[in-house]
Amino acid sequence: NEFIIQIEKEESRNTGLKGILDNLVIDSTNKSIKINDLKTTSKTLSEFPETVEFYKLWMQAALYKKLVTETFLLANGLDPNEWDIKFTFIVIDKYKQSYCFGVSENTMKAWEENLEKELKKADWHYSNNRYDLPYELATTNVLL
Repeated sequence: NEFIIQIEKEESRNTGLKGILDNLVIDSTNKSIKINDLKTTSKTLSEFPETVEFYKLWMQAALYKKLVTETFLLANGLDPNEWDIKFTFIVIDKYKQSYCFGVSENTMKAWEENLEKELKKADWHYSNNRYDLPYELATTNVLL
């Protein structure tokens, strides 16, 4: 519970990555890893999927999976394809109702691809020390 995990700076990235996982369960016998993230919301459970997009919680989920994969599997010479990594949002709503929202493999794959794009943008800002404009405006000539 509340496990701090980080990746140091790499050749392909000018910054490290860090996160604090609410709950991490590693079952090496069955080659499975569960990442559980607790969320409270002032909305209802049925509104949570929209919240994932609005607050970009998908980015956190993909980042946590990346951190776990690189720290526990790749760093120890293990093949991530042989492991089952599941991410779950455990949500408590305004009525104190709770629900566990799992994330499908297809959804996580899309989130991971989007995370890589966002990390490249963040790396560009950091490398160029440019924070005055969004990436798309700072790197291209936008015509209306």
